[in-house]
Amino acid sequence: MREHQEGVNSSCYTYSRRPVKIKYYLNFDNINDAIQIEKKLKKWSRAKKEAFFKKDWKTLHEKAKCKNATSHEYNSKKLGRAKSRPDN
Repeated sequence: MREHQEGVNSSCYTYSRRPVKIKYYLNFDNINDAIQIEKKLKKWSRAKKEAFFKKDWKTLHEKAKCKNATSHEYNSKKLGRAKSRPDN
């Protein structure tokens, strides 16, 4: 943390984003577990991370929903399967 605050490495991601503030932290016994979680969180949107930091599980669940063209929900709505239709 000290190195990030002091700007020891000018090529570091946090160099131009100082002062650095810790929003959330977890303790791990195994460094590989910590790296795995960090990589997963880095892929999340800012809104999803904010919900996680605030322990807003409802918003986190909503932000976690798949909304791309391969989503089963997207395809159901597109094909008119979201509502039951009478048989013709």
